[in-house]
Amino acid sequence: MFYEADSADQLLDDLQDQESPSAFNCVRFVLIYEFLEVQVEDDVTEFTPLDLLLNEDAVTRQIYVDFCNLQREEGVDIGVQLFSDLRREVNSVRDTLETPSG
Repeated sequence: MFYEADSADQLLDDLQDQESPSAFNCVRFVLIYEFLEVQVEDDVTEFTPLDLLLNEDAVTRQIYVDFCNLQREEGVDIGVQLFSDLRREVNSVRDTLETPSG
């Protein structure tokens, strides 16, 4: 499997595109997360602001390291709290991108 996004907005949409906490697709999540890691490492301007999702204290990193990196399955249950936290974190990053700096 392979994942690629053309924009930061698309990647954020894809991170949120999960039907429920009990049908969370870890395979897709891992592909998206690892794609983002490569883009940030390569300093791709479009994705650099999303480095917040890779921070040690980020919910996305927690899901990746503590759950999905081990599971790598489709249709697993990450729980309501992590699911809600992920949506809040992605929305917060989206708000940051949409807010002009300065």
